[in-house]
Amino acid sequence: MPPAVTSTLDVSYRQYYLSDPSVDLAQVPLDKLLRGGNGLIAVTPGFAVVQVGTHTGDVRVTVDPRSAPPPLDLATWQEVVEVSFASTTGQVWLVEWGGPARTDLGNLASAGPGSYRLRVHARGRDQAAALQAAPEQPLEEYLIVSWPASPSPEHAYKHTDQYGQRIRSARIAE
Repeated sequence: MPPAVTSTLDVSYRQYYLSDPSVDLAQVPLDKLLRGGNGLIAVTPGFAVVQVGTHTGDVRVTVDPRSAPPPLDLATWQEVVEVSFASTTGQVWLVEWGGPARTDLGNLASAGPGSYRLRVHARGRDQAAALQAAPEQPLEEYLIVSWPASPSPEHAYKHTDQYGQRIRSARIAE
């Protein structure tokens, strides 16, 4: 498996994406995906949106494709959610809002077309969401681990930030 890659990712409107190139982004129902759910990642076939605290600016992201699930690390993260994701092309890239795929960060579907598990970890969303302007250095950090696996239900391992709670509560209020 390729090594993990860490970089900054430019976010806008409190989001970034994971996308299979076969997906027409204009057809993705973002308005529905951004309401409620687990407060961190929402998935539709071939596409996912990660909800961040930073309105506009940089977040730090590590992409870690694996051949099998790693041990669960909950100690240093505020939110940890695991979801299934299907790739028809065997390519899943991080995508900035309005930007091209960030192929330099690595392919999350490193074993080719098929079904994967994505474990998304987040920290620093509350601090970033409280700011009116983007800080010089990212306050938020994300780790996205992927591995080939049969589809299975979403699992939230940890929910402790207030930003995620506000997103989860939005679904209840509708």
